[in-house]
Amino acid sequence: MSKEAETLSGVASHSVAASARGGAGRSALPSSTGGSVSAQKFGELLTQFGATEAQKEQLTAGFDANHDGKISQDEFMKGLGDTSGAKTGASELSQAILQLMDQDGNANGVVDGKEFAKFSMAFVAAEKRPA
Repeated sequence: MSKEAETLSGVASHSVAASARGGAGRSALPSSTGGSVSAQKFGELLTQFGATEAQKEQLTAGFDANHDGKISQDEFMKGLGDTSGAKTGASELSQAILQLMDQDGNANGVVDGKEFAKFSMAFVAAEKRPA
């Protein structure tokens, strides 16, 4: 992950922690409605990034921490935050997210800030679309 993407990932992780404490902290990432995205919409988002059926199942299950069939903004931010420092021995979920982000970009093995932001913006767009 590039230094810029690493920073964004850290911001995502910090945002989840701040949210859990009842504080702010989401301003550095795309503006969100604070709602959620259905598992179906999340799968469609992943398809836009070239995910296989197996990747869609893995990522949807991984992001949907409370297993309610929806990916909330906090669940999404936590999933992105978990990619922070994802190197050797990182979770399969983190590796799958990073691979998907890079696959949509230049597939050079490094997720840059633009690729990270594009994935984040796609979630925000899905979140804002009517059900």
